[in-house]
Amino acid sequence: MKSFKVNFKLQHVSSATKPIQVILSLGTKYNGKYLTVEKSTGMSLLENEWDASRRLPRNSSLATKFIRLEESVQDWLNELSLEQEEEELSDEQFGIRIAGLHQRKYFHLMLEDKIKRIIEGKITEQNLMVKQVMDLYARPSKEVYTDIMIMMRNFNYSIVDSTGKLVDMEKFFSNIPFTPEEMTTASQKRIIIQQPSVQNELIRQDERYSIPFYQYVIDVANKKVLRELLQKEGAGDYKQKLSAQFKLWNEKITIGDMTDDIAAEFFFWLKDTHDFSANYFANFKKWMKSVLRWAKLEDKLQLPGVETENLVYQQNKEKVSFPYLTEEMLQVLINMQFDPSEKHLEYTRDLFYLASYTGGLTFGDLSQAFHVQSRNVEGHKVNYISVTRNKTGVKAEIPLMDSVYEILKKYNFKFKEITNQHYNRNIQRICEIAEFKDDFVQTRLNIKTKTQQPITTPFYQLIGSHTARRNFCTNFFYHRKMEASLIMQFSQHTKLESFLNYVKASANIKFDEFAKRVVISERME
Repeated sequence: MKSFKVNFKLQHVSSATKPIQVILSLGTKYNGKYLTVEKSTGMSLLENEWDASRRLPRNSSLATKFIRLEESVQDWLNELSLEQEEEELSDEQFGIRIAGLHQRKYFHLMLEDKIKRIIEGKITEQNLMVKQVMDLYARPSKEVYTDIMIMMRNFNYSIVDSTGKLVDMEKFFSNIPFTPEEMTTASQKRIIIQQPSVQNELIRQDERYSIPFYQYVIDVANKKVLRELLQKEGAGDYKQKLSAQFKLWNEKITIGDMTDDIAAEFFFWLKDTHDFSANYFANFKKWMKSVLRWAKLEDKLQLPGVETENLVYQQNKEKVSFPYLTEEMLQVLINMQFDPSEKHLEYTRDLFYLASYTGGLTFGDLSQAFHVQSRNVEGHKVNYISVTRNKTGVKAEIPLMDSVYEILKKYNFKFKEITNQHYNRNIQRICEIAEFKDDFVQTRLNIKTKTQQPITTPFYQLIGSHTARRNFCTNFFYHRKMEASLIMQFSQHTKLESFLNYVKASANIKFDEFAKRVVISERME
């Protein structure tokens, strides 16, 4: 019976400075015998730089590469197992094939390739790539050259003519002859299989390719703000988060160096280094994809190793329950008295209350609420505001409750600038003063262990500018029993599914309602 084994270990070598070397050991087992293959990772470590319990380097960035190397090798070995099933090979036939690959040093070549690419960041010679494919097929065919083309793309190879001009790979392979002799005479004389390092030398005559990637992220954010494709607040996600973390990981990588593999290694490092939630981690993938799409589509940079539709950038988000404030809680806030030294808290409280009764206005749209108009409805003067959401362009005319109108009048219908950071910090402080300190339990996915874990947080710490949107949707839909379509007109949601995502408290409300009707009512009998 077959089995595979991948292992890292330390080995003493004759080196004066670092006598401990890391070895990748691969064993392929058939009929109780291991065909053992060992390859050095091409680097040396001191013993105190090695975590014996994890069998990985202590350096998190390097450890991430080792983990990725092990996963890559294991995936490749699993593919061999699938071949046995697909071709309906017996264990004996499969064993003979494994032994043959071992004798031809196939495992050595594949390990060497993976070590160079993943650990050392180098590319093996293109002849090895072609040989790997040819070894798997008895005779040349169109499928063989399709595999070669796929491998070239995976290794970030390109095809250039004698002048250094890029040749369209699809067109080239669609016209290629299907015998090795014809390929040699008719094709190889006309083209050069270009390694990425050589291609980069051609490309990097353009200085844009030498910009450090973390700096390029900032440049893209600034361009998006300038074109009004991104708000200034949103630019901070690129600058203080993606750019800062990438610089911390590897500040030497340039935009010209970027590939899907490098992005994957960065994501592995993020996951290994930080205890991010699944949704926060997904944001890094979203920002990375956005930056790389800009590089290729807007700045027209040639990044052959980047395909933004690659699964590397797939964002697996989870639905998380967040708190909201009932109308009774909002009344507690509006009744609070502040000292003259706390005018900043009073202003934030008023904005939060206003947003909770005007369609759940987001922070970026609050300034529009200070332009009040009026009309007559059945003999009554009704004040209203006209708002166009910055994010979606959706428009709405929202009637104002008298209490909300008084707040706007209090500030003479003039909006005072405030940052989102200060707004969120102030509203949390206000809710803390209001004694909204009960524990709120959220079930969150641990991206390291892939298990659901309960996270308990004081209620007030989960309140922010976006809570006003949940307040509006939940209070009017569940408590005031208004139709979803009517509320959506003012919350400016275009899809019911999106609207219901903001009614986050549905489970809690239904729990309370059931408890009142069944558990508590039974006690009262």
